Amino acid sequence: MIGKETDKAGTCSASRWDEHRIRLLEKLFEEIKYLGKGDLVIVEGKSDRQSLRILGVSSKIVTKKELEGIGIVRGGPKTKRPRLILLPDFDKEGEENMRRWRKILERVGSVDDSIWRKLRHLTKGEVRDIESLPTLARKFRLIREEIWLDPDEEVS
Repeated sequence: MIGKETDKAGTCSASRWDEHRIRLLEKLFEEIKYLGKGDLVIVEGKSDRQSLRILGVSSKIVTKKELEGIGIVRGGPKTKRPRLILLPDFDKEGEENMRRWRKILERVGSVDDSIWRKLRHLTKGEVRDIESLPTLARKFRLIREEIWLDPDEEVS
């Protein structure tokens, strides 16, 4: 959900976004797009995963519901410790998820919340969830309208 100052389409008002801020957003979306193949991105739900795919993320993305099922939290087989990118929403529930996930996951991998912190700071409360990021990117023509296949989902 996009914040208080919205236009008729429900996206954030461009008037609060100067050229410098838009360029910072573009750099951050590039950072997100080029996360490492070995990185594991953790989001709250399936729509968040789809939104990151629209932005071009090709890393493995799991939802909080799927997190238990992959064995990483239970301390599955000893392998290389993955970098765990935490990307919950920016609301109170997301902040609580961030604290909870960090506490649980710090013992199984390298936890990274830097992208989440940068996004939260840059959007200044105008974007409340991960699924709104593609709308913001389209608003400033940082991505084109495209369909991305999700490598985490089976194609029938």
